[in-house]
Amino acid sequence: MTPGVLLKLEARGRLSLDESLEKWLPGVVCGTGYRPEHITVWRLLNHTSCRSCCQG
Repeated sequence: MTPGVLLKLEARGRLSLDESLEKWLPGVVCGTGYRPEHITVWRLLNHTSCRSCCQG
């Protein structure tokens, strides 16, 4: 259900899948090694949010 809603919002121009998750959920992603500004909405939906953004 969530992916469908996000895709509808993108189609209506309300958000971009390439936008940072930090823009929409500031402060939610935190901790040593995380770079939330590099996690995009698309990566979260695709379950690839930590493959490159959390590496050294």
